[in-house]
Amino acid sequence: MITATKETEQTQLRPFDETILTMIDRSIAREMGELATLIRTTKITKNHDRIIAAWINQKKVSGWDWDEEKMGVVVSLLEQKREAEKKAGEVVATDLASSFSHHGKERALMIVIEKIIGIAQNLPEPNQYLYPGARDEISNIFKLFETAKKISHAKTEQDFQAAITDL
Repeated sequence: MITATKETEQTQLRPFDETILTMIDRSIAREMGELATLIRTTKITKNHDRIIAAWINQKKVSGWDWDEEKMGVVVSLLEQKREAEKKAGEVVATDLASSFSHHGKERALMIVIEKIIGIAQNLPEPNQYLYPGARDEISNIFKLFETAKKISHAKTEQDFQAAITDL
């Protein structure tokens, strides 16, 4: 059974996606089933790749040979990641569809900046292991910079709509 320590009780409240990373890293093999249930039954909105990496790493560290297909954590997290990305894309498209004005360009650039910051915050520290997809995330940052340039240089409504297509 997973129990709270004085250390965890006295810390400030944190988002679930951050707390679960700590719980995975500190867990012992017999607690992994409880964590799997918690992860599969909780809506997780970000840090999916980091949680997957921590989960896989803990499996190696703990030496416990559990059946990932039965646990279903990685599949659950990947599905939630796809849903979160789809929802974010729908919001952006609706928000920007008819906003070529000066303020529309500013808003589009702010969305690009927010996405870049979101990706950068999820990247591991230099001394941590790279999670699956980290290199892709770094590549996505460069693609977002290219999108920002296209938005900034858009002279017509058509140029602007082409620039925000991938947001």
